[in-house]
Amino acid sequence: MVHSSLLFILLLFPFLSFSIPSPSTTNAPRWLNAFSEYLVDKFNEQSKFELINQEIVSLSPSLRLKSESCAHALQSAYRAISLLLEKRMKAVQRLANIAEESIRDYREPKEPINDNATSCNFASIINGSDVHFHSEKEEGTKESGVHVNIESYTCEPGVVRDYTWTKDESIDRIFMENERDDPSIPNQFIGTYTSLTRMYPRRKWEIEPEKITADLFDPKFRPWFVNAEAAPKDIVFLLDYSGSMKGPTMHLSRITLLYILATLNPNDYIAGVWFNKNFASILDCSNTTFIPATTRNKKIFYEKSVKEETEKADLGPPLKFSIEMLRNQSSVLFGDSRSGSHKLIILLTDGIDEWPHTVIQENLTNSAGDKIRVFGMAMGFATGPLPLLDHLACTTNATTSVVDSVADVKAQSRSYLDHLSDVHSLTLQSTPIEDRPISWTNVYMDNQAAGPVITLSIPLIVPIHHPTWFDTDSQRKPNRMGGVAGVDINIKEFTAHLPHGDGLRSFIVDNNGMVVYHKDHKLPKTEVHAVRRSACYESSQVKKKSGHALRVQYGHSDERVYRLVGLLDSIPTIDMYELESNSTIVQNLRRVIMDGKCDGKTKIMDKTKTENDYYLCKSFPSTPLTLVIFSSHNVPSYDYTGPPIPSSQLTTPNPMVQYLISKRSACNWAIDKIHDDTRSPIGLERLRYSQWINHPDCIDNPSESFSRAMAASLKTWADSWPENPTGTCMDSGILAGIPFDVRYYLNSFVYTRGQVAAFYPIPESEKSMKQLTEKMEKERLWKKNSSDIQFSVRDTHVIIYKPIVDEKNNRLAIVGIQWRLDFLTDRFINWTLNHTYKEDPCMTHTCLLLSRSAYVIASNMGEYAAKHAPLTQFDSQTFKALRKQREIQLEVSIDYQAECEAQMKTMWASPSSQPSSFIQTLFYTISGLLSTLLSFNFTMIFSAFITPIESQPKIMKNGTCYFQEIVPFERCAYIQYQYTVTKNDHRQFDMHGQGCSRYGRLHNVNNTRLALLVVQQACGKYNPEEPFHYHPRRILGCETIANYPRKRPNYTYTLSSPKVRNQMRGNGPECRKMPEIILFNI
Repeated sequence: MVHSSLLFILLLFPFLSFSIPSPSTTNAPRWLNAFSEYLVDKFNEQSKFELINQEIVSLSPSLRLKSESCAHALQSAYRAISLLLEKRMKAVQRLANIAEESIRDYREPKEPINDNATSCNFASIINGSDVHFHSEKEEGTKESGVHVNIESYTCEPGVVRDYTWTKDESIDRIFMENERDDPSIPNQFIGTYTSLTRMYPRRKWEIEPEKITADLFDPKFRPWFVNAEAAPKDIVFLLDYSGSMKGPTMHLSRITLLYILATLNPNDYIAGVWFNKNFASILDCSNTTFIPATTRNKKIFYEKSVKEETEKADLGPPLKFSIEMLRNQSSVLFGDSRSGSHKLIILLTDGIDEWPHTVIQENLTNSAGDKIRVFGMAMGFATGPLPLLDHLACTTNATTSVVDSVADVKAQSRSYLDHLSDVHSLTLQSTPIEDRPISWTNVYMDNQAAGPVITLSIPLIVPIHHPTWFDTDSQRKPNRMGGVAGVDINIKEFTAHLPHGDGLRSFIVDNNGMVVYHKDHKLPKTEVHAVRRSACYESSQVKKKSGHALRVQYGHSDERVYRLVGLLDSIPTIDMYELESNSTIVQNLRRVIMDGKCDGKTKIMDKTKTENDYYLCKSFPSTPLTLVIFSSHNVPSYDYTGPPIPSSQLTTPNPMVQYLISKRSACNWAIDKIHDDTRSPIGLERLRYSQWINHPDCIDNPSESFSRAMAASLKTWADSWPENPTGTCMDSGILAGIPFDVRYYLNSFVYTRGQVAAFYPIPESEKSMKQLTEKMEKERLWKKNSSDIQFSVRDTHVIIYKPIVDEKNNRLAIVGIQWRLDFLTDRFINWTLNHTYKEDPCMTHTCLLLSRSAYVIASNMGEYAAKHAPLTQFDSQTFKALRKQREIQLEVSIDYQAECEAQMKTMWASPSSQPSSFIQTLFYTISGLLSTLLSFNFTMIFSAFITPIESQPKIMKNGTCYFQEIVPFERCAYIQYQYTVTKNDHRQFDMHGQGCSRYGRLHNVNNTRLALLVVQQACGKYNPEEPFHYHPRRILGCETIANYPRKRPNYTYTLSSPKVRNQMRGNGPECRKMPEIILFNI
């Protein structure tokens, strides 16, 4: 028995000895220290770290840590912003009062404009006030001006009426009185339903470049107008996807849906049902789900609404399903409630074969106390009015509209709002202006490039018994609402009163946590909005020939174009969770904000932690806004106490050096808008920095003194680099003056705590510069400092950097270089080949040079040696073992503001030229012959329908049309996986599983944030049990819809009024009896 046991042990010994580490691999390779020293030397040489370090050390005596009180900062900002808000609320109420008086006093002229002479005279009068033309008054003299939408006829009776009552002297007088009481008020305006806008002060209307830009501004589609004219809404879109909708009709339906979505805001809730023979919810996140109409949710909804058109349409079941969704208050993904106001169904169809009379009779006609309006939209060329649809709308006190061409889409997309505005006006008839709720927009871009703004607006009500308002010869019935009055607040008016230091992070949100201002909110470029550039056609010709088959060449577009034309929110809405985090403390903060319990005294903090990080918040009375300030115990602010710094010390004559200022709000947004015809991002940054160092609002601005001091510390570093007359870096040959090998070298950089950066040489692409600045900005205030150089791997290059810190370990600057990724790969391979010795573990084991983010930069794996990839791809068993033993930590986050290549192309692109095919050539030949014979241009009419889209948008410059290639992008969401390899030197780890047992060791590469992983060769038979995500993963659709609690605005909305039944069609005898044509079709 003993002998057999001994024999078993002897047989098992080879396998046991396999898992015992060999003494020769206990220590790191002897060449590892020398390799480390080589990397550090190269970093110091090529980054000039010591040079910039000396400059910042010499600056330190002039830097002083600033003592900041969160409570004091909150009260100071609160007092100033409260006064600002009170003045603007008073201003918009005064303007609305005077405007309504002018409406009441207005009388229709006895002699209508019906002859050419009178018409031309009136057109001349309006042109005299038109903001498109320079005012004849002296500069500095204030007056109001008017803007008339491009689609409005100047002498149409409604336009004449609105011009007349808005030019009343009392309105101009109140404009000026508001400005006298509040000199900082940027804009006051009155928008009307004829698309005329009177605005004060009058300024030259910018549309750039003017020659090729069509002005699309229409007050009826601006957020301040749409928000004020109707109460919030729950909407179910009921979309016909039967076979008859295929082709141009579906195209019209899709564009109409997009325009309707553009009129909604986060206080509205949306859901959708598609139907043909079958039906289902458009959003498959949940079978019956309403979501708030945020920017991202509207985009998801629109993308989910793409279905195949097939079968016949059966309206009954989906209509009943939609009604039940609206009546079921629990049909909401977001905890608290829906809009609490209007319940609508918007039905887009080209006709229904079998009308659901029973469903309508049982669920709509006889409903008591639960009004659901069904708005019908008859879609398609030659469809015309649909009597059955008219009857359904009439029965539910709604309206129908016909969309039979693209020209109808924009106007008809807001027909439901025209009706709801009438309801709203009837309910507000006897409500004084002071008691009406003021509407507050989300933050959006001013259409005249004034930057981010919010607007306060109030609806203007026409008296029911106005003697002449409704007696007009206009083809269109006048609205019962005369228009909307509004005043702006620029976001810079808020930020001027907020603390500017790094130690206190301040932001402003609304009652549902939607961000109004936050420093981390990525804002689109400040530029003119509500425009469409016509791709080398003169804008005047676009309007002149719009009825004569002019085909403007539009190519693929990205979200910027959608924003400019008004089909996407000009600034994407975003929740505070998505910028602050979804931690317990932020959840508590959001609940306090929603409940209106922000008192400015109660600290909202994590009581389980010892650090004194906390939030303070205080809500502004009579507004939906709340001010929040976060105090961090370990993020200080700095003051510069030295002498003033001349602008000459903030730059260098070296054209190879690129400076930039990354603060969007620098000098209180004074340099946010940059006029530059080059459209070069690098050129824009250079121009912006030049303005920052020379702008009067920047030079003596105390909040910029620290940043200017940091910029001055870069001059010696910038001047030390060799120059090149061209100022560009096209190849390594022009860098011959640099005393080191530049085959792998991309550039050197410094990023300072003051958000001023410098690059040498100028980065070759905007993308690389943007990625680098975003990363450095995230790490600018980190306390995770060490004297090691750090490595961050990108697709083609690696960023190597090291912080400069003060005596309290606060980062003052980050100095670094960018190498091509092959540099480390080639150096590692060379080192392992030329420095081997008998006991070298890399002779018998796999050696991987690993970044602290678990990325394999180089290896000795034969044919794989020159490759680099995440450790998950190189050796999944080793990665799993390190994760299990917590040698690799994982932090997951979601970036809701990422930019991705667009998945969908523009749907309004007009055809553009392309080399002719045989069929096209034949078509043009035949149509040309017919045109000659019949004196009719067939080609001009029909060519658009067979010409494929190919061209990109073009830019007109100096009379020449230039091709501009773009990569369409869109705002998207990514899950970020941040892996961190812990710094545990020489620690052995074991791996077992699937019959494969191995071991390995991690060795630190001294003075760097690299590690050498020495591991036994991988087992060929090992297969990972589950995939590991390493690269950011884009999330789409329902994955991006988060369950955030919300509450309806704290306003009292009336859904209906006794006056409505008497003053509006619907539910009357004319609806109860079906028309004969309907009875005939039954």
